[in-house]
Amino acid sequence: MKYILLFTFFLYSLGGFAQLDAVDKLTTTKEIEEKEAAVQLPFEFSKANIQKFNGGAPGSGSTTMLTVFLKKLTNENLEFNKIWLNNAKPYYQLKLKRKFQTDNWNNYNADDELILFASGRNNNPKPFVDKAAATNLPPHEFTGVALVEYSFKGEILYYEIPVLEKLQDINAQ
Repeated sequence: MKYILLFTFFLYSLGGFAQLDAVDKLTTTKEIEEKEAAVQLPFEFSKANIQKFNGGAPGSGSTTMLTVFLKKLTNENLEFNKIWLNNAKPYYQLKLKRKFQTDNWNNYNADDELILFASGRNNNPKPFVDKAAATNLPPHEFTGVALVEYSFKGEILYYEIPVLEKLQDINAQ
């Protein structure tokens, strides 16, 4: 009987430690979520779209065009560099879509709209290019529809685009 009581006490003790461990894990997860919520992006995502332009002549290939609309939330310099559409494919170079001749990243302040543009040509037959080079692939695997690389305060950071609207293909005649 004495051993049964000791064994029961031992089991209750183990259950208490397991509960404390579970509480610690919940607290840690909660702290991580709070830290992530505290991180403020220097921009607000508005929308993004993709459109394919097919050439009219046989074998002329096609062009993929991407447009991303953002609202800048800071007066500090903010630049966008690359965008990936797939974890296993190379990036597209992002450019600021110019509204006037002297546009550059420094001309934009908080509350201004940034329009980013990228395009890639798909030729037939495709020229030999090492598209699997590690420097062209995303720095980490992403689950969103696209991954954008941007520079802010001397750091290179990444943002996953949640939605990418597919516009109707344009077929040249």
